[in-house]
Amino acid sequence: MYFGQEEAPGYYGLRSKYIPTTPDILQREPMDCFAAISVTLLHGFYVPPGHYAWLLQREPVAKIGYSIYVYDFRKQH
Repeated sequence: MYFGQEEAPGYYGLRSKYIPTTPDILQREPMDCFAAISVTLLHGFYVPPGHYAWLLQREPVAKIGYSIYVYDFRKQH
């Protein structure tokens, strides 16, 4: 999900998909990617409470500034 005032990710040549929400997590297809999410959304601002609760149980692999968390969902080989 893109949240912000800058150009959407496609403008920069990035492919993007929505990160599954907590209610959708059981039906989601396996992800093989990195995912970045705004801490604002992660903690339930502008979305229903608990919307991304499943991500809060994971440790981000990187933090960009203080506002973006990056998760690694690549398949482990």
